[in-house]
Amino acid sequence: MPISSAHTTCPRGPEDFEGLTEVGDFNYCIHSRSRLSGSSITFVPRLSEEYSVGFHLLDLTRGADTVRTQLRELVSLFAVAECRVVDIGGDIVAFGNEPGLRSPISDGMILAATENIGVPVQVGVAGFGLDGELTESEFKSAQHALEIRNAQVGANVIQQDVASEFRETIKWFPSEATALMCLSALGYRGIAEIRDSGLRVSMSESSPLVYWYEHDSVLRQNKIAEALSETSSLAEAENSLAELGIASEIEYERKKLAGKGLQGEKAVEPPSHQELEGQLRRYSNAVKKEGVSFLTIRRVAELLNLSLAKLHPFISYLEKHAIDQLDLPLWRC
Repeated sequence: MPISSAHTTCPRGPEDFEGLTEVGDFNYCIHSRSRLSGSSITFVPRLSEEYSVGFHLLDLTRGADTVRTQLRELVSLFAVAECRVVDIGGDIVAFGNEPGLRSPISDGMILAATENIGVPVQVGVAGFGLDGELTESEFKSAQHALEIRNAQVGANVIQQDVASEFRETIKWFPSEATALMCLSALGYRGIAEIRDSGLRVSMSESSPLVYWYEHDSVLRQNKIAEALSETSSLAEAENSLAELGIASEIEYERKKLAGKGLQGEKAVEPPSHQELEGQLRRYSNAVKKEGVSFLTIRRVAELLNLSLAKLHPFISYLEKHAIDQLDLPLWRC
C-alpha cells in the first residue's frame, strides 16, 4: 500500500521508516513495530497490530516503474492469482480533467503500475463521492463511458456484518472516505462535512455499493494514469502532471504550508476545552440548518485549528461532556 503520514500527503519510501522487514529484492513489509522516522506519524503499524497482518509498502517515491516491479515480485513470491485495486470515492475511474481531483499522483500511479503485472486485475469503486473529489454528474459520465466499453465486470454491496468488524477501527484511523463508506453500510444516512474547508458529501443507499471494472478500460480512460505509466520518480510524476495542466497533491500541500507560514504565529492564549466545545456547538447548529447531519472529526480539527496532539485531549473531553453528539469518527449536528 502507498503511505503518507499524518503531517503530509507526500508519499513515503522505505528510507523514511524504521523497523521494516525486507521481502524479496524490491519489497518491504510494515508490521506493528514499524515506525516513520522523526516526528511524523503513520497509523499503518497500528492496523497491522489490530488485524495481525503485514502491509507491503508500495514505493511511489520512485515512480510507477518501481511499483510495477514490486507488484510483479509480490505476485511471484506469494503465487497471487488476481489483483484488485480498490478506490474509495470513485476518482480512479475519472477522465483526469475533473477540477475536484485532489490525489492524482497516488491514484494515477497505482492504476498505471498495476498494468502488466502478470495476473488479471480488476478495479473496484466503493463509496462513490465520499471523498468529495467527483460530483455525481462527473461520476455518472465516467461510469457511462466504461459501460460503453462493456468494462463493468460485477457489483456487490458491503454488508452490515462486514462493516461492523471495522466499526472500532474507523474511530481512530484517519481516512474519512473509508469511515463514511463503512458507516453507510451500517445504516448511517445524511450529509457529512469533511476536511478541506467543509466539503459536503452524502451517505446514501448507494454508498455501500462496490462497482468492479476491467483494469485496462479504466487505465485507458484515465489520462493521469497514462501520463504516469513510465515515471521513475516523484519529480518526473509531477512534471508529467504539469504538462497536462494538473497540480498534484504534493503541490497542494506545499501551498497549504506556505499559507500557514505567511499567517505567522500568534501569541495568544489557547482556548479551553469548554470554549472549543462552545465554538463547535455554535458551528454545528448553524450548518444543521443548512442540511448537514455530521461533521467528521478531521473537519472538527480543521475548524478549531487543532493539531493531532491537541485533538486527542479534546476528544477525551467530549467523551465525558458531549456524549449526546460525539459518535466517533463523527460529530452529530
